[in-house]
Amino acid sequence: MERFILASLKIFFWITTGILLKFITNKIYILKNKLIKTIDFFSRMIMLLIIPYFVGINIWANGISKELLFPILFLLIFIMSVTYYFSLILKKYNLPVKETYLSLTFMNTLYLGIPVTEYFISPSAIYYTILYSIIATILQFTLGIFLISPNIKSLKFIFSSPIVYAFIFGYIANVYKIPNLQLLTSIKNFISLTLSPTMLIFIGYNIQWKNLTRNVFLHIIVNLLRIVIIFILSMLFCIILKNFISLDENFVKTLILISILPSAIMNYIILKNLDINTDFTSGEIVWGTFITLFLLPYISEFIEIILLTLK
Repeated sequence: MERFILASLKIFFWITTGILLKFITNKIYILKNKLIKTIDFFSRMIMLLIIPYFVGINIWANGISKELLFPILFLLIFIMSVTYYFSLILKKYNLPVKETYLSLTFMNTLYLGIPVTEYFISPSAIYYTILYSIIATILQFTLGIFLISPNIKSLKFIFSSPIVYAFIFGYIANVYKIPNLQLLTSIKNFISLTLSPTMLIFIGYNIQWKNLTRNVFLHIIVNLLRIVIIFILSMLFCIILKNFISLDENFVKTLILISILPSAIMNYIILKNLDINTDFTSGEIVWGTFITLFLLPYISEFIEIILLTLK
């Protein structure tokens, strides 16, 4: 539990660091100008280089099990359908679908996902989390982007996206047993340690604090509804699926718990690169983490009880 709480607290620490950085640099015009240019460059590099590299190396090193691929893929597509209609409902409350959809669909599957898996399930289940994260990231950068912006421009973006080709390369390299160079793995591990904190500082720097405090109640209600809806539907999905194929119990727990985590940091970066408003997304990251931190231990116990009764 300590690792999960620590990972959650780090989110708020790095976002606060970004807020303080903005406060300091706003007083110094030259620094502010340079920092804005640096942040814009960093944002593009995440999309074009860092995330594709991370996905490619992980696929290369860990492979992708066909037995696990399809349950994860079907569950994610199912969730994407549900959250799309959820976003359409929120549109009635003046929340743009383009922004809410990504925030409600793609979760923080690694930065929080790994400590959650390690504590609430088992260290041996971390492979399931990594695989879930890779598949979710591919969908996020392809189908997810097309759904929020269904036009030729987004199609060009998808087919020219390095992450698609990194995935293909990583898969081929794993299938043909191409040696995974230690240097490449070391770089990937360094990226793992530094990417999320840097992205959170980036979010904190760009955050409009008045929007967070103004919409607290809205974020709480939306997160609670999402958690309950996705929890119930994911549980039903896994129960039905278990009647057709054999699923490891830890795999089922991983699918459900990772699906209800708060919004992914990457959603903010994608929206920023597509020039779409990010006020709702930044609020989801902050308040969603608070709510998940409080509810996850109870939800984990509830999953255990349900799975025990189904044996």
